Parts: sequence; C-alpha cells; structure tokens
Amino acid sequence: MNRCLTFVLWMFITVLTAMATGRGDTALCQLVKVDIERLPDLNVPRSGHIALCVGKQMVVMGGHTKGFVLTPTAEYYEDGAWHLVPMTYDHDCGTAVLMSSGKVMIAGGMEKNLGIGQTYPVEIYDPETHSFEGMGCLYKKRALASAVEIAGGRVIIVGNWYKEDCVEVFDGDENFDSLAPVTTARAYPYILRTADNDAIVLSQYDNKGGVIHNGIVDGIDGTSMHVPLLYEWTLLEPWERSSGYQSFIGDTAKGEYAYLLSAHDREGQLAFIHVRGKEFSLLPTVCPMPMRSPWEDISWTSRVVADRQARRAYVVGAGESHRLYVLAVDYQRSPATMTLYYTDSLPYGLKEEAMVLTPEGDLLLTGGITKTNFAPLSLAMLIKVGSNQGKAGTPAWLWMAIMLVALVALASLVVTVRVMMRRAKLRQATIAVDDDKLTEKKLGDNQALMQRLDELMQSHQLYRQPDLRLADVARALQVPDRNLSKCIKELMGCSFLQLVSKYRVEYVQQMLTEHPDLKMMTVSQEAGFASEVSFFRTFKAVTGMTPKEWQNSRITDNK
Repeated sequence: MNRCLTFVLWMFITVLTAMATGRGDTALCQLVKVDIERLPDLNVPRSGHIALCVGKQMVVMGGHTKGFVLTPTAEYYEDGAWHLVPMTYDHDCGTAVLMSSGKVMIAGGMEKNLGIGQTYPVEIYDPETHSFEGMGCLYKKRALASAVEIAGGRVIIVGNWYKEDCVEVFDGDENFDSLAPVTTARAYPYILRTADNDAIVLSQYDNKGGVIHNGIVDGIDGTSMHVPLLYEWTLLEPWERSSGYQSFIGDTAKGEYAYLLSAHDREGQLAFIHVRGKEFSLLPTVCPMPMRSPWEDISWTSRVVADRQARRAYVVGAGESHRLYVLAVDYQRSPATMTLYYTDSLPYGLKEEAMVLTPEGDLLLTGGITKTNFAPLSLAMLIKVGSNQGKAGTPAWLWMAIMLVALVALASLVVTVRVMMRRAKLRQATIAVDDDKLTEKKLGDNQALMQRLDELMQSHQLYRQPDLRLADVARALQVPDRNLSKCIKELMGCSFLQLVSKYRVEYVQQMLTEHPDLKMMTVSQEAGFASEVSFFRTFKAVTGMTPKEWQNSRITDNK
C-alpha cells in the first residue's frame, strides 16, 4: 500500500513538472472558450480589402470580389446592417491611414483584375457623410504599401509589390513627394512612429515576397540601423493592410511610442518583440507562447492588435480542426500573463481575412478566402474577447491535478483504515532522517531550478534588459528571491548580477562571431550593457581579455 501511495505521488509530481516546463504549451496559460457572433454578411464578398474602426464606425473598403475582379466599393456597419457606398477608385491591396482630422486616406492598390500592377490614385473617406472624394496622386505607383501620419498632418508611405520602393511623404496639403531611399524594397512593411516627426520601417517580406533576413531597419530620413534581435527572430507578417498602428501600445500625448510585434524563432516558437522608440527587446512572459492547444497544433497567422484601454494585445491563429484561437497578452504585467481563447470548429478554414478591434474590445473579422482569390467570402463575425469573454474553461493541467489529488486522497484513506485496524499491534516509530539523502535532494532541487533559469534566460533573453533585477527573474520562475540567489551562489559560485554579465558577454561573442561586420558597441548595447565602461570592465572580468584582444584572437584562430 505504501508503495502504491509513493507511486501515485511520484506520478503527480512528474506530470505537473513536465506540463509546467514544456515549451510552448498551455500549462501557465488560462484556457477559455470564447463566443463568436455572426454579423450580417457583407453586401460584396471581398478579399484584399481594408478594415478600420473610424470613431465607433466599422468600415471595410475596396479589395477584389468574385472572379478576382476589383471592386470600387466600401461598406459601413450601422443599425445591424452593412451599408454599401461607392468609392472613387479601385483599391485592391491598397493602404489606408486614419487621419487626426477623423477622415481616412486610402491610396494605391492593384491596377488590374487578378492582382496585376500598381496604381497612383488617392482619395479621402468622410465618416460623417459616408462619402469618398479623390484628392491626389502618389509619387510612385504602389500596391501592398503601408502609411502612417506624423506631425503636421503629413503622411509617410512606404512599400510596393514588384516595383521599386522609396519613402514618400504627403505634405498635409495636396502634394506627394519622394523623401528618402530605402535599403530594401518591402511589401506591407511596418511603419512605426518613434517621435512626432520620425518613424522607422521594417518588414519580413521584400517586394517580391522573399523573406528578409538582414536585420536592417530603415529610418524615414534615409539612414538605417542593424537590429541584432531581428537576425534571431523573424516577424510574423501575413498579408494584412496595417502599417503598425494596430500594434501601438504607447501614449502619443506623453510622447511614448511603443509597439508589440509578433515574431518566431528558427524553431517556429512564437514571441512578442517590444519596440520602444528605436530599442528592440523580447517581451518577458510567464511562459513560452503556446504553440499547441489540448487538441492540436496552432498556426498563428496575424499581426498584433492592441487594446490600449484594456492594456491587452491579441494575435489570432487556427488549427486543422478549423478552430480559431486568440492569444491575449496582458502586457502591462512583468512578466506578462496570457490567456488562450478558443472557439468551436468552424465549417471552413479562413485566411487573408481583415481584422480590426471594435470599440467594445472585440475582434471583427471580415471577408477573406478559404482556398482561392477567385471566391472570396462575405463573412463578418465578432470574436467576443472584450464584451463577452465566455465562461472560463479549466486548464488541462488542472484537470490532471484534480484527478491525481483524488487518487492520492483515496490511497491515503485506504492507508488510514489499515493503520487503524492494526493499531493494537503497531507502535509509532520515529523515522530517522538521512542527512546524506537530504543533501542529495537539495542538490537535485538546485540543479532543476538552475536548468529552469537557464532555459528562461536563453529562450527569452532576459539578460538583454539593462535594468533586469533578481526579483523579476524570481517572479517569472515563481520562487522566492532568496532561494534563487542562494541556488546561483551554490552552483555557479557567483552572484545573480555576475551570472547575467556572463550571459551578456556570451551574446556579444556569438553575435560578433556570426556577424563580424556589426559594431561592437552596438552589439554591447543590444546585449544589455548600460555603458561602454561597464561593457569593457565586465568583458575582461569574464574572459580575461579586452574586447579588442578577444577579436584579435578570433582573427588569429581563423587564419
């Protein structure tokens, strides 16, 4: 009986440990079923269209319809129905930007049916009158471009498809002109505003759909910079009409420009890149982003949509069962907590639908295709993550825990009954504790904790945060600060800060080995060193050489 009880306890600990430390599972991510509300269908089936929330009005514009034919129409949702209005021009795979005036500028797109060519036309949508009016001509013909408004009503436009690219600017009045060259022609780039009059441009795809691996980010003034993080993490960038404003988590009134971008590593693991100004880092989370639900693998397919009021960000994915998944990240927490929402299986799989956040905090999906651009959908549906989050489901690990606890309770009851029956014959014995075994157990616990610490540091690169504290890491590992500090001291023979310094030095060495053209000080800043003095002092303390001596030794070794 005692052996049975031991076995049950061992199973309980083993299963929970495996589920808590698994890569990309739902162990530390609450699983919640969410409702879908099917809205009336669009008047025109469409894909390649633009979806926006203008004030409190949901609007879809342009795209192509059945037969892969351009449609110069738009629709707005009001009083429970979609209302069809004509546009001045065609805008299939065009770009749009919500202006500070409350109006919308729509520009460019495919010139012909079947997704061919690029166009010049620009027009303005007035949500008060539900009308469109032509207002100008782009400097370059463009399709698959992005746009963002900066100070003074000026608009930056970048991106193209099978045609040359540049940074162009609308002057806020009537003129479009070239502003600067770009290092790489891009399709549907992010344009991230970093100041009142400044922005940066980055993308996963070039203007012919090839993946960009150079880690270069362009400035709108013609300068560029290397971002080492983008050599390791690739932007998750489907064909969406969004310049980055939906991913904005800052506060322009306070001059804070920050964004969350979805990205994946070489193994396909999803994470969030936090962009603050021109600084890039991974967003710390309580566990890796879930790549699998209790039923199937999840394919994440969307850019980040941020609800700044709720301080949550969402990405959408799907599984082979045609379930939709929404990963919600509470980014104001450190480390960020997550909720994985899921729906029932849909009759068909969706792709290339346009997604936008509603005023109620729900996600509106419109149009899209199932298999081919020749048969787009008229679908419109709300994933109610904001107004009605559904009943919270029970995480899979909790069901397992409940079952195992019940087994433990049953085994304990049997043991208790047997002990009472043999009470007259047995005397209570004092169990001597073997000091050697206790020492071995303590060592094993410390090694397990150190392994978890190393996995957290390596997968999320927490050491690259200049202000990283012991308390932050201990909270992420869910252990007391004192325990973590003592574990590092006993196993590594150093303090927490000294261990972080080792990770930072190893990162610098790896990046300079793989990319010797990078500037050392740039890489040291990316590694998390707060100053040049700190970098040089720490590098020599860890390696016994100055950074220059180390570089020279690498050159000698490679000859």
